[in-house]
Amino acid sequence: MRDRYHEVAPGIADKPFDTSLVIAFARTAVAVPDQVVGQEAAEQRGALAGAVGQDLGHEAAIIVVDDRLRHGPEEGKGMDVAVHPGLRHRRRTSRLPKGIKAAWLRISGKYGALKREHEVDFQRCLSRDAGELQELIEAQLRERQELQQGFRRLRHRQSVAMAKLYREFGGIEASPDHNVRGAFELAADPRQTFILDDEPEALFTVDQIRKRPERILDIITDTQETFSRNDIVRGLAKFIDDPLRLSTVAGAVLKSNKLVKVRDGSKPLYTTSEVEDLNASMEAQARTMSARKSFGVSAQNTQSAIRRQNVLLKKSAGASLSDEQVQAIKHVLGLSQLNSVVGFAGSGKSTMLAAANEAWSKQGYRVRGATLSGKAADSLQEASGIQSRTLASLEMSWRNGYSLLEPNDVLVIDEAGMIGTRQMKRFVDEAAKRRAKLVLIGDPEQLQPIKAGMPFRVINDQIGGAELTEIRRQKDDWQRQASRDFAQNRTEAALKAYEAHGAIETSSNSNEAISKLVQDYMVDLELRGSEASRLALAYRRKDVHAINQGIRMARKSGGELKDEKLFKTGHGLRAFASGDRILFTKNDAGLGVRNGMQATVMKVDENELAVRFDPNGKRETRSLTFAPERYSAIDHGYATTIHKSQGATVDTAFVLSSWQMDSHLTYVAMTRHRESAKLYIDSSSLLSIGNELRLAQRAPRKLQRTQ
Repeated sequence: MRDRYHEVAPGIADKPFDTSLVIAFARTAVAVPDQVVGQEAAEQRGALAGAVGQDLGHEAAIIVVDDRLRHGPEEGKGMDVAVHPGLRHRRRTSRLPKGIKAAWLRISGKYGALKREHEVDFQRCLSRDAGELQELIEAQLRERQELQQGFRRLRHRQSVAMAKLYREFGGIEASPDHNVRGAFELAADPRQTFILDDEPEALFTVDQIRKRPERILDIITDTQETFSRNDIVRGLAKFIDDPLRLSTVAGAVLKSNKLVKVRDGSKPLYTTSEVEDLNASMEAQARTMSARKSFGVSAQNTQSAIRRQNVLLKKSAGASLSDEQVQAIKHVLGLSQLNSVVGFAGSGKSTMLAAANEAWSKQGYRVRGATLSGKAADSLQEASGIQSRTLASLEMSWRNGYSLLEPNDVLVIDEAGMIGTRQMKRFVDEAAKRRAKLVLIGDPEQLQPIKAGMPFRVINDQIGGAELTEIRRQKDDWQRQASRDFAQNRTEAALKAYEAHGAIETSSNSNEAISKLVQDYMVDLELRGSEASRLALAYRRKDVHAINQGIRMARKSGGELKDEKLFKTGHGLRAFASGDRILFTKNDAGLGVRNGMQATVMKVDENELAVRFDPNGKRETRSLTFAPERYSAIDHGYATTIHKSQGATVDTAFVLSSWQMDSHLTYVAMTRHRESAKLYIDSSSLLSIGNELRLAQRAPRKLQRTQ
């Protein structure tokens, strides 16, 4: 038998096992995470567990492999095999007397007592094994946590040492090829650490999930409409730490009458009846509203608005509305109660809406705007003149009986591609109920909804909308074509265009990539000054923090950012000096700031910061003086996350790639610029392949039950 184990797990069956855990259910094996034991070792232990299970002849065997020998030589030599409870029970009952002796014990009434003794012994062994299994798991978790803490301490000491070296030698003039790349990221001020935000409040507590495991379906469908068995198991594992109970509970959830299978095969996909009904109801309502012809604008008001917008464009940019924009204006001004427009990034959606707003207003309609974020609402209002607010604040007003829609209202929802199904349905239903017109504007290929569903794409496919595909933001023809390629899922073609023009910088690791980005940012700042706008983008907040710190260190080493003051902010301690870039990360109506707004620090006092905000769409700017002690939601603003950048436009963008970036994120990041953009990747980031794979996984799926 040992030879057979050697075939499936060479190198493991020949020697004593180190402390590890392998659990085999039926013909599959689940090993300890690969990052703990190593990929090869995990695969070998999994194969060994499967082989042992088959030799035991029990399809549902569970094997625990450990360096301790608990059950003696009869159940395995040189390894510890804890057999499935059902199999062990049959072995123990087989040790009960048989034949005449068993008959005599039954007659004498002693057989039952003996059987009960065996049962007590069996339950005691089960309890012992479960306790030892849990102890083993907890010991491994403690070891991992200790290792992680050790690595964090090591990285902190390394950061402090590098910061000291950089301060001592930062004044030495080095050539571009000097081997100090990576110093910017590692030489961050150790006082200004990166702090993760608190986890969002969970939908259910651990006790609630344990009492009713079916609630895990509500948690899953809050962020995704379709899911697999693995998604259920992963979700439950956050609340149930017993592997045996986890498998049992997952099986029970899979039998829930809420579950609806939408794809058969080796990897079936599921949704819930609630999600299915929600989508069907929203689609039906959208079709009804599209067919209801109760709105319209006269040809005279339409043409007047178009002519006026052309005059404004000619005066400000020497341009005019494109044919696509004119058609989109006429489309949203049509009779239907529901319209949609898909506009690529930089295609002039706001300009189109400005003309539509003027025509609606002349016709006597009240036009209102709404977006997910406060910053986007401000941008919509500045660019189109439509009074706008966030979707959340609008819904809150409705719940309290204020600002209700009326039959003469037009509600324009911008960036509709970022809205989840449940929220979209509430707005569709409210507009239908109040007999108001609803206009959806967005791009389903930009940032995806955080909540479940892609309702904008679904509704646009149902009712048919106008399209804006002519890119007007970028100046160079090849960049405009690349933006169209990004928008139409031709990510690889777009990246090749940037590569051909020397706009992709490859590095051997992320630290080197960050250093190159920081150096290029500093060169652009030196050559073109603060009058040109620039922004660094990254997916991960820790990378954003590293870039911000790197740029500040570079500026300080060049004699800038003098007399800085350290402030306690919502993101940790942050130093600010005159000339620093600052990012606001929370809405505050009293101060007139929105999450995502950026500004330049003009003056720093002991307790106050004076800043000047970046110009808005009308090139207007304003100043603000505030106390960080009272408003602490600030951070450095040289770099920001890609999510915060949607809707922004700058002269130059510096984009740090990471493996988490899919085609949607790449599309947004690489279309924020007017003049130039540069992408920084490390050699381990297979960006184009990863994009296409993730795009295929996120492709919209019609929720249709399998037969």
